[in-house]
Amino acid sequence: MPRPSTSPRRHATTSPRRHATTSPRVQSTIDAIVAAPPLPLPPPTSTVLGVACPPDMAIDVDGHRRVLSSSHGDSVLTHINAVDVGTLSLRELEAVLARTRHVARTLLLAPPTRVLTIHGCFGNDKAPTTTYVPVPVQVVDVSCGAHHLLLRTRCGDVFAYGRGESGRLGLGDTMSQTTPTRISTLPTALGVACGRDHSVVVCTDGRAFAFGWGEGGRLGLGIDAGDVLTPTRVLPAKDTTEDGYYVVGAGRESTLLVSHSGQLFFCGVQHLVGENGQETTQLHLRPSPVTCAALDKAVIASVKAGDAHYMLLTTAGDVYTWGLGASGALGTGTYTTINTPTRVVGLPKVTKIAAGPWQAAAVAKGAAYVWGDGLDCRPTQESCVQAPIGDVACTTTTTFVVAHGVVHAMPRGMLPPALPSSPLLLAGGGDYVCYLQDSARDETTTQDVVG
Repeated sequence: MPRPSTSPRRHATTSPRRHATTSPRVQSTIDAIVAAPPLPLPPPTSTVLGVACPPDMAIDVDGHRRVLSSSHGDSVLTHINAVDVGTLSLRELEAVLARTRHVARTLLLAPPTRVLTIHGCFGNDKAPTTTYVPVPVQVVDVSCGAHHLLLRTRCGDVFAYGRGESGRLGLGDTMSQTTPTRISTLPTALGVACGRDHSVVVCTDGRAFAFGWGEGGRLGLGIDAGDVLTPTRVLPAKDTTEDGYYVVGAGRESTLLVSHSGQLFFCGVQHLVGENGQETTQLHLRPSPVTCAALDKAVIASVKAGDAHYMLLTTAGDVYTWGLGASGALGTGTYTTINTPTRVVGLPKVTKIAAGPWQAAAVAKGAAYVWGDGLDCRPTQESCVQAPIGDVACTTTTTFVVAHGVVHAMPRGMLPPALPSSPLLLAGGGDYVCYLQDSARDETTTQDVVG
């Protein structure tokens, strides 16, 4: 909330006397705000937030029109008492705020426009391109499939974007979307995950919904499904007391879920070593518990999956992997397939993990560690970026990191930034990487926007 003023209360009931230098536009805005009664607060959504301000409560904004001392952080002021102030200059807006503080006001705040930069072959691209997509909602999570992605907003809405084959966008058809489109049939989302051809969403009420290509049971619907065009509830695990899910991850043929009680579940095609020592697969058509004594007292913070390997991160910073070991993606120092989660040794306390199709990566103490296809079969610290690393993502062939506000492709070098601001989120999938950045209103350099 905006901070209360320490100045004496004013008791005026009409607008203050017009100052000689007040422009007609500012004065007409002031008059309209004073004449309009405060509106009831709207319900919070991804695109509008309401704040009630009693008389004599000071409202300050920064150079990007963001309200300071507000619990809504980087939201931008657009309306006061239903009067549009979005077209005013910063100086005009400050004058309006100062000269209307004697009246009760309802502020409407909108998330700042951010830009999703997609670099590589996304959607129908045949050659690497860089695409800039305006995102006028507060995105807090991004997950990427081979040709599609999901965006989760602060308010729990989910937007789908990219190619729509098999229904992986969850919009009721197989059409592609050239702009992020809200999936209106989902409840409030808590987490999102994209496999190559399917998507899974866990919601605040504990339910999980899946859509897209369901072969092998990866959607957890109890059947070896084909195209599933709309979000469909994942079945509860057999012989367990369901208490809802809060963490989700997805790979090429699999889905990983973590329940509120801390139990790890697996759906889809699991790669195993059989009793005869030969590699085999097992189908899990609905969530099946993954047993691991080492995880009994651990709290799982994140789960990821590649084409045939799986990984998780605990709140203690430990990484566990299992699945097909032929590519070295398990990071155990061998190429052996493992049936149950096994701790990866030799890593400091890890804060972020990422899985590519046949490789994996982690961030620990500002350094990036990679292993898997074309790399070593144990974690190796990357030394090509001499700066603290804050985020990591994997594509089919490349690991990307964020260091000092710049996205680097290891080991080939950094990508050109879309905007002179640090990436807020980094994600990768298929042959592309994407990162979200603030689009400041006073930037002098702009980029072409391709939808």
